[in-house]
Amino acid sequence: MEVSPRKKPTFSPRKATRPSAPEDDDDFGAVNAPLGVSLLLRSVYTAGVAITTTSAVTLAQATIDRLLAAHADLPSVVLRPFSTFKPSTSCYLRVAPDPDDIDTTPRFDLLEPWLTVLRKDKPGWEIVWQPMSEGKDKRMTIRLGDAGFRKEKGDKSSCPALEKVKTALVARGILITDSYSLSNGSYIGLADHHHVDDILAAGAISAPAVSPNPIPVTRCRQIEIKNCFELVVSGLSEGEGVQSSLCRWLTRNFRDAVTNESFFVDARVDEYERDCLVFFMSDWASTARVLAAGERLVSQFKGNSPSIHRPQLLLAFNNNGVWRPKSLAQTFEDGASSVNNALASLRAEVHELKRETRAQFESNQLAISAVSKTVTTLHSTVDSLHNRLSNHASAFLHQSAEQATRAQLVQTQMIMAQHQNTMRFGHPDHYADAKAEYDRLYEEQKALMNSLTKSAGRAIAMLGGSLGSSIAPPVAPPGLETHASSSAPPVVPPGPATRSRVPPTSSSAPPVVPSGPATRSRVSPTSGETANKRRKSSNVETQDDDSLMTDTSAAP
Repeated sequence: MEVSPRKKPTFSPRKATRPSAPEDDDDFGAVNAPLGVSLLLRSVYTAGVAITTTSAVTLAQATIDRLLAAHADLPSVVLRPFSTFKPSTSCYLRVAPDPDDIDTTPRFDLLEPWLTVLRKDKPGWEIVWQPMSEGKDKRMTIRLGDAGFRKEKGDKSSCPALEKVKTALVARGILITDSYSLSNGSYIGLADHHHVDDILAAGAISAPAVSPNPIPVTRCRQIEIKNCFELVVSGLSEGEGVQSSLCRWLTRNFRDAVTNESFFVDARVDEYERDCLVFFMSDWASTARVLAAGERLVSQFKGNSPSIHRPQLLLAFNNNGVWRPKSLAQTFEDGASSVNNALASLRAEVHELKRETRAQFESNQLAISAVSKTVTTLHSTVDSLHNRLSNHASAFLHQSAEQATRAQLVQTQMIMAQHQNTMRFGHPDHYADAKAEYDRLYEEQKALMNSLTKSAGRAIAMLGGSLGSSIAPPVAPPGLETHASSSAPPVVPPGPATRSRVPPTSSSAPPVVPSGPATRSRVSPTSGETANKRRKSSNVETQDDDSLMTDTSAAP
């Protein structure tokens, strides 16, 4: 979309924020025109849309057009792709060139409103000043420095460990734009700066296909530019004394010749590079003067900081690499190598210890499981024995009660037999008492037999038998007649009709017992007369019994 350039407002230099005293200043020569008067837009992509060299420009252009239409005070800008040969989610934003403008002053102030508006409108993007030359940005790259991710110089083969780590990252939904391996490790470029921050905050990547332990990652060394034309002085000694002295020196030595105001604006110490002082001046002209006075600055502070370097643009400092003194860097490298070896040995020992611990734990678990099963079996056996003993005790008690009931039943039946004999062969005066006692004993016998019937087989069932094997209740002993029903006793007191048919007998005569097979077998017929008399007596008694039974059945 072609947009005609808008009229630029007049330049307003930044004001110094530190108090200063007037002092004569020296003149400085000119310096080459600066680089980095551009904004870098990061994480410009849409989920699910392929990332190409121009995809970020396409998405950002729609936002730029919308903001230009909404804000009339914003200057015209143009977008450039981050790289022309590799896909990226970043792009550059610059002020649109004006052929009619002959002012050569770098107008970084025109991009500051865009910086504010874009950060507010697109919080998911990361908008910063261009940190390095075009096509370079270490912010979106993470480094894997373990030995398995290093390659010999000239080796163009792929790194298997790097490919496995990339697979693990893609499985987590992390987009990758670039990757390569060097002699000092492997590098992975990500599409979203939020993913970079998350991984660096964790300090490691989990990739079980490479190692059971998390793989350590480090950030690539790059100092972010927070203000355009920021300068850096590296190699300062630790402590705030040298830094404060350097800030005072910059304030005194770089002033406006007319107003005597200092061009020095502010300074900071980077959170990762503590030996670097980052500062910026009010405009490009004062920045160029500081660059030209580099040797004078070094000679001024070399006594307190022997490793101090002359100031340079932070963009150039990032391009050249964050510098360390050679001896100190070598010391760090040697120490890091020994530490890595020690860590590798420690990891191997930890792996072996974990393996042995896991094997011992599994063995202990098996032993505990076997003991638990044995204890469960013993517990079940004890419960079974306890139940059996309880059943035997209960069965013994029931059996004892049943035997007592049987003994009581036998005794009751014997007494009933005596009362029955009294009713049959006793004196008529004793009949009523014998009859009453006989009826009472009959009811008692019935209750006892019912009790035996209910409890029959209970003891066997308690011992594990079946109720079908229960013992039948005892029958009445021989010679003892039972009632046909509880309402009609078998024996009735003799009435007048009965006594009229029974021949009178002497009160002194012994009671007559009904003749049965057993009786006849015990009587020896010594004479025909004795046998006939007994036969007659037996017939009379039988008739008497029949009449008794007849009267009983006829009784109401």
